[in-house]
Amino acid sequence: MFAAITPYPGEQVCILRMRGDMVGFHLRLPVLVQLASALVAWRAGEVGAAGAAKETPSSRLCMHAAHVTTESLRKYSEKHFGAAIHGISNLSPGTDKALADLAGSLTGASMNSACNGGRGGCEISQTTKMIPHRRLCGNDWPPFGFTMVGIIRLINVAQLISNVVRTGVQGDFAELGVWRGGTCIFAQRLFGVLEPSKTRMIHVFDAFESLPGYGGNSAFLENSAADVRENFEVMGAMSKHVKFHVGLFQQTTKAFQTEHDVTNTRLAILRIDGNFYDSYQDALYRMYEYVPVGGYVIFDDVMSHAAVMRCWEDFKADQGLPETLTRIDKHSAYFQKIADTRIDPTKEHPAQDVNKKYR
Repeated sequence: MFAAITPYPGEQVCILRMRGDMVGFHLRLPVLVQLASALVAWRAGEVGAAGAAKETPSSRLCMHAAHVTTESLRKYSEKHFGAAIHGISNLSPGTDKALADLAGSLTGASMNSACNGGRGGCEISQTTKMIPHRRLCGNDWPPFGFTMVGIIRLINVAQLISNVVRTGVQGDFAELGVWRGGTCIFAQRLFGVLEPSKTRMIHVFDAFESLPGYGGNSAFLENSAADVRENFEVMGAMSKHVKFHVGLFQQTTKAFQTEHDVTNTRLAILRIDGNFYDSYQDALYRMYEYVPVGGYVIFDDVMSHAAVMRCWEDFKADQGLPETLTRIDKHSAYFQKIADTRIDPTKEHPAQDVNKKYR
């Protein structure tokens, strides 16, 4: 029902962590906007990644500095969330607008602020109004949001969720690398609207600790499992169907294999946001077979992190996969699984980066 996607009271809550402490601000959005004061624009590290991917209108939009206003960002959201869910029966009028509201809250676009980092958020003195094109394309970090993927990548998640619902693809949703949990929160809420009588698990994988390789950004990227669980509660998405997998991917993906037989567990959507070669390799070698034909795999940073692209190209070549990437924006891409390929574990490569630190 439509009520399941109506913004919860918690969506007026700003979770801001300063000096290691969590503070909940129950403030209306205009007040939060007034707090923003100065911009230090953070730009994601851009690496010239090899590998071909099919371009899309959204990826072309994000490859150019198009003029986007806060008003046009909102209209774009409503239009494309509406297109994503088009054709699904029994949805209440206004679901597109409610999805745009939810996305605005989760990405921090509704707060109209941006920052350059800080411990779990950023100091008020480091924030100012967002640049809408950057938030559309996930090219900045939101101080008050729950995900940094931007609007276009959330629209992609909505499109793929809607597709698996329309076509009857069985299985759960898993994200490996969740930051504050916003994309998983979005998936939980949207599945609840599209399939109110059906249950899909939301698997939330993250180290929930600082990892080597993040450098000076570690404090901003680090969130505890308790913090993220609270974010789920605030956004009305916590339930017995949300499962947290806490620890390094090399550990939690193996534990998932032990606990779940591939013959009776499926992942309709597998989303990986791991930054490193080893993180992606752990996810692909342990989780790929759970995705059925017709399901989807999303790589959050494959187009902008050379190590991630190299992992995908190695995995694709070593396992003889026929799938090819479709680009989402400047950083991300996805594919739909078209062949039921059995993975040969003997082809796994030695640790390349982050796993070397945890031997």
